Amino acid sequence: MKIDPQTQKSILRNALLSVFIYLLPIGLMFGSFYITGKRPWKQQQRTTSINKNINPINKKP
Repeated sequence: MKIDPQTQKSILRNALLSVFIYLLPIGLMFGSFYITGKRPWKQQQRTTSINKNINPINKKP
C-alpha cells in the first residue's frame, strides 16, 4: 500500500519536530555550560559540617 506524499511529508515533519523538541533541553544545558564556564562534573563533593561532627560508634571523640 502506497502512502500519500502529503502524509509522508507530514510524518517526516512531525518526526523531525519531535527530535528537535527532545534535543532542545540538552543543547540549552550545554550552551549554558559553555557561556557560564561551569563544569558541574568536575566539582568535588563537599563534606558538610554535620558529617564532621558525627563520630563512628567504636571511636571516642
